[in-house]
Amino acid sequence: TVSYDEEKCKTTIKKISTETETKIVIFTSEFPVENSIEYMIKDIIINLSPKSKLIYIINGSTYQYLKNDTEYYEINSSKLDDYIKVFNEIKSCNFIFFFGSSPSISETSSSSNVKDQFERISTLNGLAIMYIIQALNKNKIKTPKLCLFTKGIYEYLSAQPKFDEIQQISETVFYQGGIWGIGRTIAIEHPEYCCLRLDLPSGKENLYKCALLILNEIFRRIEGNTVEDEIIFSKDFTKKFSPILSPVKKQNHQKNLQFNQKKSVIITGGLGGVGLKFLEYLIKKPHSMKQFILLSRNEPNTSTQQHLNRS
Repeated sequence: TVSYDEEKCKTTIKKISTETETKIVIFTSEFPVENSIEYMIKDIIINLSPKSKLIYIINGSTYQYLKNDTEYYEINSSKLDDYIKVFNEIKSCNFIFFFGSSPSISETSSSSNVKDQFERISTLNGLAIMYIIQALNKNKIKTPKLCLFTKGIYEYLSAQPKFDEIQQISETVFYQGGIWGIGRTIAIEHPEYCCLRLDLPSGKENLYKCALLILNEIFRRIEGNTVEDEIIFSKDFTKKFSPILSPVKKQNHQKNLQFNQKKSVIITGGLGGVGLKFLEYLIKKPHSMKQFILLSRNEPNTSTQQHLNRS
């Protein structure tokens, strides 16, 4: 259960942002408007964290730099060179927020058009995240923390939908679910980015509360006060879900292997390092089988053949 205390969240953001100059880069599909979570984040940062700096990177057709009250870059999200160029100009940042693109579906959209849009958006979101990682590595930017946001996946997956809602649910999960999949891969292959996946409630209710909770979670990471890397907020913000490993009592499952000496055993990949070790293990077992069949895509080299002769 989330112990949501507005004043406590504000105090946390103020305290940490006062002690640390924070630069946040936000990737979003369009300019933030007043009824968007991206706009609320900007509003809170301006009022609570004046030392922090926001830079918005918007999907567009050509690369350009824009500035009014906040810095904006417009990039072609399907071009790796634009990502490399923008990070070369930004130089450094503490956090990267990624809000994926959403499909534009109307009541008059045909089913084939809807399917094409979902497939295209899903591909673009995945491509954009990979380009961000490649551009960061290319520019050797001091590793920022990466935060990937989705909307409403938990609501759909936890609901018990009516039959006519199943198509809508599968599409919503489809075009956003890949963001979490890529995020999990990044967490394994690039742990230095501390990749956070966060699912927000859909709809336009409680946007200020939503933005405040997001920034509270993010700023707590500066102090190292949290280890959660996957967070889901319920629609009313009373619950926060996160998978956390808990210790379990170690159990001994080892059993004696029983072999039928009249039968053979087939080892796929049997001429590789692991396959040969497994073969050696089986040969040394008492009452083991007498015949082994090793399958491999390659012929044994001299070293492998010598190992087989010794066995």
